[in-house]
Amino acid sequence: MEYLSEVGLTNFGLSTNPATLTKRAAKRLVELQPEEIGIHIDSLRQEVYNRINSRPETLKQKVQGYRNLLEAGYPPKQVWGQICLTRKNMETVEETVDWFLDEMGAGFVNYIPLRPQGLAEGGMGDYELSLSDQRRAFEYRARKLD
Repeated sequence: MEYLSEVGLTNFGLSTNPATLTKRAAKRLVELQPEEIGIHIDSLRQEVYNRINSRPETLKQKVQGYRNLLEAGYPPKQVWGQICLTRKNMETVEETVDWFLDEMGAGFVNYIPLRPQGLAEGGMGDYELSLSDQRRAFEYRARKLD
């Protein structure tokens, strides 16, 4: 990002793991002024987060990193939440969307429906979301953003 700024490129965005956003890193990010920042958190319920993440301790770090970004002065509406939709976190998708939009003030929530492909194809079938669950998630988000 520093290089992009140095060569005069602006109006860029990025997607980040908010667990890495210390107060210092968040302040630097605000100084670089990316157009938008994606924050990836799949569920706020620890027991659900544990099912889909190999490092369950990162949930609190991600939430704190997101808060650090906002406290450093990044505009909430320029944040978009990211949720990887899986069968294992579908039970909390509405509350996670609500948290991003209502509590944190995000401007949008992006879904990434999991489709096991390539090397993941053999071992992730129990994560794949049904079409009806995908529809439920997308319709809920549409109602929230209407």
